[in-house]
Amino acid sequence: TMLSITITPSRAYQPMQSPWCRMLVTMAACLVMISQTNMFSAVFSEKEPLSESRRRLQGNNNNNNNECPAPDLTVASSCLHQSAPDLTLSYPQDVKDHLLEIEEALRPWTQGSKPHRVSSFRGPWIENVWISEFGNFSDTACISDTFGPFVPLFIPWVDLWVNDNPRGYRYPEGFVEAVKKVIRPDVPYITVSQNDQGIIGSNEMPLLHNIVVLSAGGYGHVPIPLLKQDEPPLANKPPSRTWLASYVGSLYHAPHDMRQRMHDYFVNSEASYTYFHGGAWRDVMADSWTSLAPRGFGRTSYHVMETMQQGLIPIQVYTDVPWVPYLDLYKTLGYIATIEELPALYHHLDQVMTPELFLEREAKILSYRDSHFTKAGVMQQIGLFLKGSGDLACAPLPASIRDVGDHGQ
Repeated sequence: TMLSITITPSRAYQPMQSPWCRMLVTMAACLVMISQTNMFSAVFSEKEPLSESRRRLQGNNNNNNNECPAPDLTVASSCLHQSAPDLTLSYPQDVKDHLLEIEEALRPWTQGSKPHRVSSFRGPWIENVWISEFGNFSDTACISDTFGPFVPLFIPWVDLWVNDNPRGYRYPEGFVEAVKKVIRPDVPYITVSQNDQGIIGSNEMPLLHNIVVLSAGGYGHVPIPLLKQDEPPLANKPPSRTWLASYVGSLYHAPHDMRQRMHDYFVNSEASYTYFHGGAWRDVMADSWTSLAPRGFGRTSYHVMETMQQGLIPIQVYTDVPWVPYLDLYKTLGYIATIEELPALYHHLDQVMTPELFLEREAKILSYRDSHFTKAGVMQQIGLFLKGSGDLACAPLPASIRDVGDHGQ
């Protein structure tokens, strides 16, 4: 609220005798500016504390809404039109105010949100790193200097979905309606999601076709690495290995019984293969030329990046869509296959590949480790993608959320 009082006194004005001033002193807030010829004014202001991002944006005088040229929308439209060809996009002239509007609208849910826990790992997760890395843009002359044609959404989607509802694995009450209300239908947004089911969650959020989703979990427009704990590069790798392929995860979680079917193929074909599920999984991987990394509940698994961070060669086994980041680059480093394609891939590994060729791939993987397969590296690649470069690639939304008959909206 704002109370403004203006008094214009005569030259003979005596402040201590003025009934106006006595009234203001009684209110305990009289700020008197006196001059024989100038006016006396007092202003009382009571406002809500400014949020950190509001202070940043308001404090940067160079970041006014209309002083920056509208960015080229090609990067956004070429990505989103793969899934929604009739979508019309327009960059907001009031982008600064719109960012503040989004933050204020969602603050009841986002403020104080904490990373969720998986086993003993408590984050930070890729969504948290996106928010901390890109959420402070106070030195940016124009929002588009960093984010190109996109308006960024800094929302800890999966933390809210896991942590903030007594039922679990649901968005908290009121959150979905607040998002729907603040999102404009023609603005190109971008966000990072880790949830296996994307930002839709348990079919709670409608499919908002103008939000580019950088998805670690398997439902979005741009696959990015699904990361948990960092795995150091494997030291002292043996020059020869016992196994051509190994698998060190569970045989469950994937739809269509896919992991068990994968395991059964290798066992029944008498391949050079071993299965292990226990604490010494890294040792088994080190003694294998390739490491099977089948999808799980979502279209990918942590094991793809666990393998590559160690400098080893993954085989991502998928059902409908291979969910690997940097697909063109990945094909020069690791392998992808469906269950039906495993026999041909195994024949290639067994008959064509040699220890020297495997070692070359491992060395190449390590050369990209820090720039592509760590959280810091992913942020670098996101920064490049925002400007239309880098190795991240947009693709059409998958036809279903998880390939279990749950067709996208």
